[in-house]
Amino acid sequence: MGRALEIIGGFATAPSTTFTSLTMFSGNSLQVRNFEAPHKAHLVTSWMYTSGTGVPQIKSPKLHDNLYGIQYASQTGGVNPAVPVIWGDDQILEAQDTLSVQIQGSAVGGKIESWLGLIFYEDLPGIDARLIDCNELHMRALNLVTVKVTHASTGTTGGWVSQRVLNFTQDQLKANTEYALLGATTDLALGCVRVQGADTGNLGIGIPVDSTQKYLCSNWFQILSLGLGAPLIPVFNSANKGGILVDIAANETSVTTPSSYLMFQELAKR
Repeated sequence: MGRALEIIGGFATAPSTTFTSLTMFSGNSLQVRNFEAPHKAHLVTSWMYTSGTGVPQIKSPKLHDNLYGIQYASQTGGVNPAVPVIWGDDQILEAQDTLSVQIQGSAVGGKIESWLGLIFYEDLPGIDARLIDCNELHMRALNLVTVKVTHASTGTTGGWVSQRVLNFTQDQLKANTEYALLGATTDLALGCVRVQGADTGNLGIGIPVDSTQKYLCSNWFQILSLGLGAPLIPVFNSANKGGILVDIAANETSVTTPSSYLMFQELAKR
């Protein structure tokens, strides 16, 4: 099966209490990718990265309704996922449906407010991401290792910024070894850390990062996999480290040299 996991994001500048349409991050789209039934696509989770209290609205005629859809309140400055899988509960998506995502926000001039969503495809033609479940992780787990990636300035324009290769800052992974990516933490709040490469079918996978939610962030893919009962833990081979790309979702506040700390589990050979 050609499984796939993909993070998508968009932002609006100074949205008010009126729902405002998103400008999608570069390379991202609200159109669900095409796949064949009986396989499914799942909106596994979504979250916001805001300067004030925000509310997203996710809707489509093919979801429950096209008036209010899914809404939730986000916390000021936080990135708590608010539509997580809870023991198998998520939102099924239709192939090629275009979602409508609008957000409310702080209404403060120049403030960039972002929404991010993580989609899992059970079988996506042309993509074959390397994903395992918690059972396989536990059977193959060896050593834990953290890879630090230091980014350049986050800039002031929002979206995906400051891309680095995985071994830009630290290069200690064992040669030709498989590693499961568990999650990530950062030294400041950011909307998301995105990782992509050949092992993910070159689609970005995303981790929310919040200094107050380090347990959730560092165990992110394990929690999702356990909740959905699906293989949602990405696996990378260290032989590809020079082509594994790491970037971040930022807002209007420029921060110099923030660092992402990616938590990996070394895996025994099958």
